[in-house]
Amino acid sequence: MTVNNTMNIRKMNIELVRSALLKNNGLTKNEICTATELSLASCTNILKILMNSGEIKNVIDCESTGGRRAKRFYINEQHELVLTIITVQEEDYVKMDYRIVDLSGNVVHSLITEEKEYHDDKVEAQVEILFKDYPNIKAIGISIAGILEDDHIHNANDYVFELGNLPKRLQSLFKVPTVIENDLNLAVLGYAVLVPKEADKGIVLIDRGLGAGIYANGQLLKGASNFAGEIMYYPEEGMRQVFDLSVKQQVDLLVKICTSIAAIINPAIIGISGYQQKDLDYIALKMERYIPKAHLPRLVLIESKEDQILNGIIQLTLSLLKKKII
Repeated sequence: MTVNNTMNIRKMNIELVRSALLKNNGLTKNEICTATELSLASCTNILKILMNSGEIKNVIDCESTGGRRAKRFYINEQHELVLTIITVQEEDYVKMDYRIVDLSGNVVHSLITEEKEYHDDKVEAQVEILFKDYPNIKAIGISIAGILEDDHIHNANDYVFELGNLPKRLQSLFKVPTVIENDLNLAVLGYAVLVPKEADKGIVLIDRGLGAGIYANGQLLKGASNFAGEIMYYPEEGMRQVFDLSVKQQVDLLVKICTSIAAIINPAIIGISGYQQKDLDYIALKMERYIPKAHLPRLVLIESKEDQILNGIIQLTLSLLKKKII
């Protein structure tokens, strides 16, 4: 076995122990061995590494059962933090939602700014302030709406939201891994975490008939040019002006879109935001005309797309730390 392979295995084992403690903080050494399937000797060495690095914040003796007291190990969730930035282009202003998140996914600080126009310099200045207040930020994740293309984004109204190469600039300035992702891709990623068994069989999350996030085989489906899920280009009259249609017309369009998705992708779940449960019941009933019941997806009303976007950007940004470790 090469030195590199040995180091990679060791790093992966460290991540196993770290993940076990983040999932159930306050584990004994034997409980860690059971959760990770690592040997007692390996767990002992890894715990020493985590204690020396400051990632283990507390070690407490368990109650005596007659023999030598076991110790419970508690990880420091704020040993490393991540910064998430959710960018929303409203009609007459740009909203930037900044969140500082710990290793357990808890938001420890939040800030929302609103500007008439987007400026890289203002974002960089705000991020610099956050880094001064939270110097242990180790990764940055950015959410945007639209099609990622080079250094700018096209949205549903053909508005070009110039990023000015923001992710690369932030990564260069603050020396931490930085990722940018489409908001609906993040939303479906966030929802997939809530339904892991069905997520393995595929999930599509649709927002008001304009776009969709697709999760299949344990990963996001983006397509050859990050175009997957752009259902506003569905070849049907009215798709590009969907908000000018009545709700009934919009829902009838969704019947066709959901039926096509079911026939082509065959997901376990199609989540839909921006409508009411009665609309989903109507769509499900109409779909039965075209798709055999055994192959129909479960339609789920997504009440808060924003919550799922936040879940997704937190998951994606925290995963940067694991990639850095491994």
